[in-house]
Amino acid sequence: MPITENTYKRLKMDWLTIREYDNWRLVLRDYQNVLGRVSLFSKNVHGTIADVPDDQLIEMRDIARDVEQKLKYAFNYDKMNYQVLGLVDPEFALHILPRYSGPRTFAGREFLDAGWCTPDYLQNKAVFLLKN
Repeated sequence: MPITENTYKRLKMDWLTIREYDNWRLVLRDYQNVLGRVSLFSKNVHGTIADVPDDQLIEMRDIARDVEQKLKYAFNYDKMNYQVLGLVDPEFALHILPRYSGPRTFAGREFLDAGWCTPDYLQNKAVFLLKN
């Protein structure tokens, strides 16, 4: 099953897609509660990680390695968090969240990781919402 039109529109994939892979779409999240937050959406799987075929899991791992390298170079994160959440969208998604022990500056804005060393990054109030 391809990515649904609802997910595509809601996540503004027309302008926030960073890269397309064979089975995955890497999307910058407009809610940047942690700098560099991205999500990797399956183009084929609606369901859980158990539904992802082995070859696509290997591709997901390889993409995660590449994303980690690029985010380390760009923002020098301190830790990397991954989340697999079954929230609104039917597509399987891996959420990639670099974490920072101190402030980072990007595009003239300071980003704070207020959820550093806490499990609930969603409480971070230092947010930069991307607008088109």
